[in-house]
Amino acid sequence: MGTSTADCVGGIELVVSLLTEELIRRGHEVTLFASGDLSSSAKLESVYS
Repeated sequence: MGTSTADCVGGIELVVSLLTEELIRRGHEVTLFASGDLSSSAKLESVYS
């Protein structure tokens, strides 16, 4: 199981996570570019494994 975005250390990760989830909740399509071990409701494009 991957790490949720909200579990990451740092303020910017939390802000991106909250923004991503709220945009998806409002019906937007979101692509998140992040490490491959994160879990998110967004489409995840892995930039590091």
